[in-house]
Amino acid sequence: MHRRRRGEPQTLRPMRHASPSKQKRFFVFWEKLFSNFEGFFKQLCNPASQTLAIYSILFSLAFDTLLSYLIVRLRPYTEIDWSTYMQQVECYVKGERNYSNIYGDTGPIVYPAGHLHVYHYLYQITDAGKNIIKGQYLFMLLYLFNQATNV
Repeated sequence: MHRRRRGEPQTLRPMRHASPSKQKRFFVFWEKLFSNFEGFFKQLCNPASQTLAIYSILFSLAFDTLLSYLIVRLRPYTEIDWSTYMQQVECYVKGERNYSNIYGDTGPIVYPAGHLHVYHYLYQITDAGKNIIKGQYLFMLLYLFNQATNV
């Protein structure tokens, strides 16, 4: 092999091509890969097969899970009615059962008692409504459970 000396122009060496055996292996690999994909797509498009439905459901749930997680982690909390619901639950916890006396910042409670009971559990789980991120994750799980069971 010839070493280049300082100041000597660089010469380009001719490009070596892959040997025929390497080329053959390359094409065999792609042929096998394509035939596997072809069979996979034939099964996806077969109306008698449920493969397409299963894969689309799994992909949709995985994408929805990722998107929901990113929203909870990256999007700052937006106050809508959480603090009001927690104030209404506090009235309930203190023993108030008259609906006209259960109120929060936005006024008296307007939802049925089932709503109050659900938020009472959330009140307990989220440390009296102070651990908002835990509440967001619980709502995310509830949403994903709803999506998974309504297929």
